[in-house]
Amino acid sequence: HDEERRIFLMNRAAEGITGWKRAEAIGKPCHKVFAPDGICGSHCPFQRSGTWPQPGEEHDNEVNFFTRQGEQKRLRVRLQSLRLDGGTGPLLMAAIRDITEVSQLRFDLKKRYSFHGMVGGSPAMREVFRTIRQLAGSDYPVLVSGESGTGKELVARAIHNESRRQQHAFVPINCGALPENILESELFGHVRGAFTGAIRDKKGRFELADRGTLFLDEVGELSPAFQVKLLRVLQEQRFEPVGGERSVQVDVRVVAATNRNLKEMVDQGGFRQDLYYRLSVVPVHLPPLAERREDLPGLVEQILDRVRADSGKDIRRVSDGAMDLLLAHDWPGNVRELINALQFASVRCPGEILETDHLPP
Repeated sequence: HDEERRIFLMNRAAEGITGWKRAEAIGKPCHKVFAPDGICGSHCPFQRSGTWPQPGEEHDNEVNFFTRQGEQKRLRVRLQSLRLDGGTGPLLMAAIRDITEVSQLRFDLKKRYSFHGMVGGSPAMREVFRTIRQLAGSDYPVLVSGESGTGKELVARAIHNESRRQQHAFVPINCGALPENILESELFGHVRGAFTGAIRDKKGRFELADRGTLFLDEVGELSPAFQVKLLRVLQEQRFEPVGGERSVQVDVRVVAATNRNLKEMVDQGGFRQDLYYRLSVVPVHLPPLAERREDLPGLVEQILDRVRADSGKDIRRVSDGAMDLLLAHDWPGNVRELINALQFASVRCPGEILETDHLPP
């Protein structure tokens, strides 16, 4: 396309991959044909910087793409800035390759699969990864459930990083860690003079997450009164800062997490039913570590990589006896407890192999 992003050349392979005919695309802006962000999605250099790439500059990305017929594909896109002999302006060539099948085979065949910092080859975790990928093309709210220490924030970050919002902010907040009056200010912001100590205007997490993702951790700890306020904001995507009179409009994708059974809380009257259905359009459940022991060797390997980087020790692996003990443990603290145990053992380990006597009693 040209410097105004108008497509002037499109070959048959591109027609087959995108589902668009040349006659429909020629002369139209890329981001209008391939709505809403062009064929490159949020990886588009124009979306990021608004400036033209330098001559010869290249960008390689993998993107999730929906064809005109609504079929989801995984594409590898190579962008290259060109200037043709005798041409009047710079051009951009996007070479696209459909890697959907290759990507799916790689996803299905790897026994130990790493996905946005999470390790899991068990059926339960592969289903979690598959759901996250399927969420890439939507902005629906997601409710992540699971015991403490299972990695719910990692899932939330993965959902954000797979989505078209990945170039914008991921903003987390722990709803159970703050008193209600402070939580309201943190989420919605406040204006100067709204309360004692409010010496300046402050943006809340909703506004900071505009066009990005807001992660509401421990959402099950919200009071009934605050649940009403949150429901209104989720319905209208609009709120007023504390002490303010003007409404603020935002475009935010919400991912919530809890280690409590919200459906049970709804039945018992402890959580609003309408808020529950608003938050849990797509539920994602993380199994406890005790139910996916086959993932433990891969997790140990990943954690030891981090231990080596943090401690400077050249710890390469755990002994067979130590692995047997790790596999036999129930892990009530889940992955967080496993990290703690291996960090403890690394302090006591003088060599390259973690032995049974290095593990916590």
